[in-house]
Amino acid sequence: MHFKEDLLNEFCRSIDAMDEQSFDKFRSLALLVLRSEFQTLHSDIKLDGRRADGAPALDTMRLDPYPKQYNLVPVKYKDGKYSSQRAFSYDLGCPLWISTRCGNAITKAKSTDVVIEPWGGFEGDFTELRKRLPKYEDFDKEQEGGAKTSVIMPLRYGANRPRVFGVLCLEFKQS
Repeated sequence: MHFKEDLLNEFCRSIDAMDEQSFDKFRSLALLVLRSEFQTLHSDIKLDGRRADGAPALDTMRLDPYPKQYNLVPVKYKDGKYSSQRAFSYDLGCPLWISTRCGNAITKAKSTDVVIEPWGGFEGDFTELRKRLPKYEDFDKEQEGGAKTSVIMPLRYGANRPRVFGVLCLEFKQS
């Protein structure tokens, strides 16, 4: 197992040397695996470092083969509420796993059937944080609420990975 981890780490250290054409080929291959093996419906990365109306915002970079779309989304609205579950995950550094008990799409399930769990070693009182979590939004309107699982993973760097600079978002056909 360590051999595979070493290869992946070596790849990650060298990826910044890729030109745009090579990266597009790699991205296409990675998306093909995600779609065929894991049945992803949608994937994107939201990155920080931008501002909207003077407040911190996340910029969307779609990974899907659709035309590249960028849109600025505030982390929080003026009333202090999070703009999305992705913004919540980014701001608190909390990985989220959103799914349903009933197997229906998240947008079509009753709120009591939606399961939202922190994961990946999140430390904190999620019971209190959950009260501030916005309702799930279907980010790919073309799929008409088809996602049965949404995974949001904060992207980190730095010593002991303290700095969150964005989130990776994957939505799946399966619960």
